[in-house]
Amino acid sequence: MKLAYETLEIWQLAMKLVNITHSLRKQFPKEERYGLWSQLTNAVESTSLLIAEGYGRKTPPDRAHFMDQAIASNLEAKTAYQISVQKGYVTKDQFENLVSPLIEKIHFKTIAFKKYLLRQRTSERSDPPIQPNEVIRRFNRTSKGFTLIEMLVVIFVLGIVVLAGGSLFFSILKGASKAEITKEVKQNGNYALSVMERMIRNAQKIDCINAPGSIKITNPDSGETTFSLTGARVASNSAYLTSEKLSLSSASFTCQTTAPETVTILFTLSQAGAGAKIEEKAQVSFQTTISLRVYD
Repeated sequence: MKLAYETLEIWQLAMKLVNITHSLRKQFPKEERYGLWSQLTNAVESTSLLIAEGYGRKTPPDRAHFMDQAIASNLEAKTAYQISVQKGYVTKDQFENLVSPLIEKIHFKTIAFKKYLLRQRTSERSDPPIQPNEVIRRFNRTSKGFTLIEMLVVIFVLGIVVLAGGSLFFSILKGASKAEITKEVKQNGNYALSVMERMIRNAQKIDCINAPGSIKITNPDSGETTFSLTGARVASNSAYLTSEKLSLSSASFTCQTTAPETVTILFTLSQAGAGAKIEEKAQVSFQTTISLRVYD
């Protein structure tokens, strides 16, 4: 039956490093038996020994103290290995692919375990002491990373965030585009109204026989101008007063022939080829009533 400390991942990793180290014994010359080889094996074996000894201590601070020593021994082992590579006893490939990744994993996981132990210190006065088996169980559980379900949940949440962000981004772009088009619609409508208003007010005569689609005016110079609202654009004779990018609708002329004579102009301009939904259209309605000047 295994003792509790043997289930601790950092101890298992340290023991794996011990086995790897002894498998490289034949690569060291005899003259290093009491030199570099002795220092290397002492450092490697001390790491696992200190982890096991620290496990047996009663309080979290004591256990954390031994984890500190284990970290130091592990770093000593790495330095001894680096010297061994320089001397040609261990190949660079063995060190980089076999030894160094394992030493680094032991290093960071032991630091994490030490921090975990020190956090237990804050609850010592109010809670009953945590048994060593419980410490290992909790640490192993928190150091295993994410489960598949947790990863799927994270991916799902990130997907929702990305979709929401993308939707917001495109909504902003659509809103900015609609604002620009609405500005153009207003400029076209106001221009058409100003031209018709000026010319109708100064007209000598108004002929509303073809209203509400169009009216004919006699200008001060006796020339004639016909304003039309029957097509897709506001027209003055053969010229257009609105852009081909815009569409005309709900348009009409209303004439009042009794004094005072007035002409009411009503039309709506919208973005040509816009979506069927009203909220997607850049659409503006225009209306004005013009009183004719009286010529004696």
